[in-house]
Amino acid sequence: MTTNEYQLDLFTGTSKNDWTNAIHEKLNIRRRTCTTFIPEKISTNDHISRNDVRCGCNRLYREHSWDIIDGDESKWDRIQHTKSAYNNAYGYIPNTRTHYIRCDIETEPNILAQFMLDTWQIKPPRLIMCIIGGAKYFKLNERLEREFIKGIIQVALKADGWIVTNGFKTGVVQLVGEAIHDHKVTNPRSHITAIGCSKWGATKNRESLILKKSSMNQSSVHLSKKEKGQQDLEPNHTHFILLDDGTYYGYEMGDYRTRLVNEISKYNDTNVPVVTIVVEGGPDTLSTIYNDLYMGIPVVLIDGSGRVPNLFASFLNQTAAMVKRDEKNNNDSTIWEKIIDIENSEILRDFFHRYEDEIRHGLKDISKGSKITEEKIDTLLKYFLFCLQPTIRRKIQIFSLDNDRDLDDTIFEAIIQAKKKKGLQTEAGLNREQLLQLALAWDAIEIAKEH
Repeated sequence: MTTNEYQLDLFTGTSKNDWTNAIHEKLNIRRRTCTTFIPEKISTNDHISRNDVRCGCNRLYREHSWDIIDGDESKWDRIQHTKSAYNNAYGYIPNTRTHYIRCDIETEPNILAQFMLDTWQIKPPRLIMCIIGGAKYFKLNERLEREFIKGIIQVALKADGWIVTNGFKTGVVQLVGEAIHDHKVTNPRSHITAIGCSKWGATKNRESLILKKSSMNQSSVHLSKKEKGQQDLEPNHTHFILLDDGTYYGYEMGDYRTRLVNEISKYNDTNVPVVTIVVEGGPDTLSTIYNDLYMGIPVVLIDGSGRVPNLFASFLNQTAAMVKRDEKNNNDSTIWEKIIDIENSEILRDFFHRYEDEIRHGLKDISKGSKITEEKIDTLLKYFLFCLQPTIRRKIQIFSLDNDRDLDDTIFEAIIQAKKKKGLQTEAGLNREQLLQLALAWDAIEIAKEH
């Protein structure tokens, strides 16, 4: 294979039939496509070809399917102007044998959980570890990077854990991929399951992943230049879920990853613990932290990694004494026994009012380089205050090089603490048998005894 060519090995033997039946018949996993061409911007240049005009979905006119219609609306809308369609992208990437599937973002997460565990037959995890954070280049100090890499690899191996990321070869995910690669080089028989929950429209060379009718065994396309809003898939992952919302470029997937790992954790009534590790990151990372904590997923912040973890660590520390004092002195202590959602954010704003201006300033600081409005800052403030309230902050653990506890033990502590308190959307905590199994795998019986 030449350096300017990318080859895709699709299926051989029964695997093709098994996948095809599950995707098209049993589970009906589809893709999403734009139905209506509405120019993103009205061009005043008569010399620009219609084929070179970009739609509100970010496709050029010529990149749409043959049955596209011209819309007379002034603004393109994802709900109104997309539809589900027959799935045309799933298979293996040959040099890594990585599994992948394109899927409509409207697909129910329990359908994908069933596909992953029953059709792909991934070994069920005893722990799901989501890693989120900086999507651009950032630099950890050498010791922190070493401890982070050691911690996530140890956890994945000890607990037969899945690592779940956004799947793109950039930022913290690239660091995770390199850690997996280095481990495999020195331990070739060891296996780590790493799943990328990525956006189809942001995947570079996504056309190469589409099945070609002319050759069901392999196809090849020329590599294209990476455009803004596109990223390479990280090659050390074992599986990719490529979510398709009908648009090209951009990385927004809402809370889908949160809902997916929640469904996987409950599949066949297994109640597998889930934890999220946060390294650096900006406004989107904060939104994801909110989604995870809302669902009852505990969060471990890597203090010192920058931006969001540093901001949280600072204000969790600053407000600790005040929260503890209020819980002790408040006659109506029931207010802190329940979770206050952002719909009632005024209660939280009143309680943390002395910190609001400073938090706003910090939110603007972590948002530098992003197109951020005051309205968005207001939303981020609600998310941040939600996380500071007593019932939620107990689900947050901070890993710092100043602590005596290693990262893997900090993760174990986060799982135990989350067991004690339910999220708004969770129904059951970790049972004692699961706790014992994890403690034995972790060699953390003493930590477990504390609880």
